[in-house]
This record gives sequence, structure tokens and C-alpha cells, in this order.
Amino acid sequence: MFQSRNQPYVPARAPEFSRIDALFVDDGQMPIEEARERVAKLAPNATFVPLRLDSVFDAGSISCILEQRGGPRWLNDDRPASDDPASALLALLQVIKPENTPRTAIPSAQSRVEDIRKMFMHRVLRRAAEDRGCAALLYGHSAARTAALLLEGISQGAGHKLPMESASSLWWSDSRELLIVHPLRSHLPEELQFYEASHGLGTVHQRSTTSSYETQADKSSIGRLTQSLIDSLQHGVSSTVSTVAGTGSKLVYRPDRLWQTHSDTTKTAQGSAVSLHSTLSDKENKQDEADPTKDSHPFPRIGAKGEGLVRAAENIQHYEPGAEPNACPLCSYPAQRGASNWRQARSVTSLHPGSATPPTTQGIDLRTKLCYSCIQVLDTPEFPAQTQEHGEVHAPLPRYVADALQPRSKKGPRPKQYLPEIPYDAPQQKDTVPHVSGGRSSHASMPVSREAMHASVASYLL
Repeated sequence: MFQSRNQPYVPARAPEFSRIDALFVDDGQMPIEEARERVAKLAPNATFVPLRLDSVFDAGSISCILEQRGGPRWLNDDRPASDDPASALLALLQVIKPENTPRTAIPSAQSRVEDIRKMFMHRVLRRAAEDRGCAALLYGHSAARTAALLLEGISQGAGHKLPMESASSLWWSDSRELLIVHPLRSHLPEELQFYEASHGLGTVHQRSTTSSYETQADKSSIGRLTQSLIDSLQHGVSSTVSTVAGTGSKLVYRPDRLWQTHSDTTKTAQGSAVSLHSTLSDKENKQDEADPTKDSHPFPRIGAKGEGLVRAAENIQHYEPGAEPNACPLCSYPAQRGASNWRQARSVTSLHPGSATPPTTQGIDLRTKLCYSCIQVLDTPEFPAQTQEHGEVHAPLPRYVADALQPRSKKGPRPKQYLPEIPYDAPQQKDTVPHVSGGRSSHASMPVSREAMHASVASYLL
């Protein structure tokens, strides 16, 4: 009748998470020990996971031959690339931003460096979250940072992938499903600073003390310039930042292969105004009413709140890079069809068009597969003299770029992923008890019986 004092308390509601991993990508801007101390202060129970930016080259690298500006970008498997990930990343950055870059071309070169770092950082974070068995990947971008990234993407021609890249939530299906969430994108920096001050977290989000755009404008790259503009607007007209961030949340991805043709538009205008989805739903409802044995509820015995959560999870946008026919092999986001031809037809790459030499390399022209913003990243106007060979330069790229260009039939079936047992070294709270009867020794995935699932759900609902 009475519960023993020595018996641990088992909460009625199952814990919503079993482990929090603080992923930190070492890109040289902050020492690892300083980041570790900051994470230990803000989240003592989190597991600090340092990651290397050059880990994108751990699976190998492939040589990409860059010809003259605006020319092809050939993937060459015959030329051996660097086996050292750090050397490969350094060689790629030296090609993107050469040492002999003219002063007028430094901002564009710095913009290319920041773009390639951002692509690699997102890939490293996604891979680490998938390998460690994380259910969701959370970014700490505020409304000001979201607005700056939105303007930066539009200015660099990446507006086609902004609905996915800056979405508030997105299911990313690669080796396994991963939920990417931006929980702070609707909060202004002032709100975050008030939360930090009221909870004694210290100063996490730094705020500039100057409000003039001329005094804080950083014109070294497009990303820093847009961030300076947003910071100056944040001091005077903070509602503008909220408007820009809110407008970005309304963007919807529309594949070019699904655009309506003239005949489809005519049929839609002349036909009925009832959508196909509603017609199918009416037919399904009539069939369900005719069949009394069929359960009309798609999610039985989980309650109204549980059903609402399931429907909300189903309505989140799904994206699978391997199933996208026009996925960019460098950033893994959708690419526009004919982006390279459109840019070549509207750009002046040489003062003597007839003097261009025919390509001497056989392989895959990477330029025809990239999206518009990634074409800009590999469009290097000047090449360093020490690596130039016959008007071309060799730049190492990660092996996943070549793997993404293979046909789907050659990739083979996706291997089944088994989550490894990850040690949990962070101290646990005494009042935190797993919802598995008898407790558990680790936080690795464990099979749970159906009776235990029903008991846990029933205790949560009742």
C-alpha cells in the first residue's frame, strides 16, 4: 500500500529525451576548450561532442579540374587527391581564395570561403547527428541571424533552396530520418538577452553597442555585409527584422518539374474547382462509412493530443537528397535546371570568345549539375601560379560529391543503420529515472515490449 522510501520515483510521464549532445564544429574561430567550458556552464548535463570541419574529407577526396573562368569543372578520378583531410581542405580554400587575389576581388573570394565552410559545417552536423542516433538537430539561429541568412541567400542566387535551408522544421532523410529544427528563429536578440539575464545564464548572444550602419558595416564579404545591415536595423527598426524573418517562413519549395503547363492551367480553369485531394478524401470517407469493420480513426487509442502531435509531424516537409533528381552534389539541396547555361548566356567570361581552347579532359562536367549558388562558389577568377597547369587548376572536393552523381541504380540499396551504443559520460540527475521498468545501464536504443509501450502511453494520458 505504501511506497518504500528507498525505491526510486518513476514519473508518470515518460521523459521526452534521453541525451542531449552539444555538437561543436572546430573551424578555427573558437578554441575547443573555451567552447567546452561554455557548454558545461550552460548545460551541465549535455555531452560535448567536438567535430572537425575537415572530416568531410575522411571518406576520401576527388580532384576537380577548374578551367578558365566560366569554363567546365571536370571531376577527374585518375589524378590522386590528397589523403590527408586537413591538407585537402587547406588546398581547396587556397584555390577558392588564392594568395595573389587582387584587392578588389577579396570580398567575393571571402564570400566563397564562407559559403564552402557553411556547406561543410551543415554536412558535418547532419552526419554527426545521424551517426550518434539523435532524433533532432537544433540550431540556435535567432530572428536577426535568420533574416541575415535569408538576405545573404537571395543576394547570392540561392533563393530556390531557402524554403528548405531556412525552414523552421524539416525532415532530412539520408541514412536515417533526422528532424532539423530552428526553435529560436522567431525570437529577437533582445528577448534572448532578457531570458539569459533572468535565468542567470550570462551573456551568450553578444549585441553591438553602435547603432550606425556606417560605423559597424563590414564589407569584407556578402554575409558580413548583410549581418551588419540587420544589426543596424535591429537597433532602430526591430520590426523590420521580424518582418524579414517572418517572410522567410512563408516560402514554399516548388520543384520546376511540377510547374503547371499552359494545357494544365487551361484544364484547371475550365474544370471543376474541387481539388483532387478533396475528391479522393470524399471517396475514402464513403468507403469507410460503407465498411463498418474498418476503424475510422487513423491513430486509435492515443488520445486527441497524441493524434494532433502525429498529424503535426506528418505535415512537416520531407526532403530526401538521394531521391531528388536535380539535387546539387555539393550542397545536397535542389538545383535549378539549366542554371549553368543560363549563367553562361548572360556572363562575359572572356574578351576573345573565339580563343577558348577545347576541353582536353574527359569526365563529368560538375558545372552542369551544381545549383546556381554553388556555381558561384567554384567560379574562381584568378588561379595561383604554383598550381596552374595548362590554364587549369586542380581543387580537391569531398568524395560524396562524386557519389551523389552516380545513378540511383548503381548506388545499391540503402544499408540498414544500427545505432551504436554511445557512452554517456555526463553526470545524471538523481531524480531522472528512465521509463523502462528496472532501469537501464546506458542510453543506447533498446527494444521495448508492446505492453510496456501501452503502459507508458496510458500513464501519460491518464
